[in-house]
Amino acid sequence: MHGDGEARVGESRAGESRQYLLAFGSNEHAERAWDWTLARLPDLECELRWHSQPSLSAPEQCIAGTPEYLNALLVVSSRLPGFRFERALKALEQQAGARRKPWVPLDLDLLARLRSNGRLRRWPRRSLQGDYLQPHLAQLPAPWSALHAPT
Repeated sequence: MHGDGEARVGESRAGESRQYLLAFGSNEHAERAWDWTLARLPDLECELRWHSQPSLSAPEQCIAGTPEYLNALLVVSSRLPGFRFERALKALEQQAGARRKPWVPLDLDLLARLRSNGRLRRWPRRSLQGDYLQPHLAQLPAPWSALHAPT
């Protein structure tokens, strides 16, 4: 479901669907990595609900020769609890290939969760401040749009 503006409230009871906000990034065969990631979502026991329009951005830590990143945000639903879902994301990154500076085949970060009471919970140690995220945060549908604080 692409940018349709509708996100359903995820349930948090065991075995019921939860909703998560993910950040996608890649600078090595990035368009292929995007398609590959979307095709692998069912392997993570999740379903795509929405995604921002993927776009290119310069790396935040500019090292000579570092290619631009393809970035996007995704809202997915999954029956996996957060800690298991995050481990599944990291396993998917490993399947995509090893990082070799400055190349990043796939970077998936869990940014936030929509709780069953409709409240958003940011994932610990994840910042939403990166310049590369701002155009994507501005596209978020409700209730996720509450995470975007325009500057």
